[in-house]
Amino acid sequence: MFFKGVFVPEAGIGTARFVMLLLLQILRLFMIKLFDGRGLMLEKILFFLQMLL
Repeated sequence: MFFKGVFVPEAGIGTARFVMLLLLQILRLFMIKLFDGRGLMLEKILFFLQMLL
């Protein structure tokens, strides 16, 4: 993984995890706004995915 032009291999996994969590949070907010409570199944799936990370 490149961070500001410096190769940081040990930070790769942590950063990938952080990006995934961030994407899940954005997706969750989007789902809540989109379905307005009707996306409860998707909410449960996203929560389960977040627990796995």
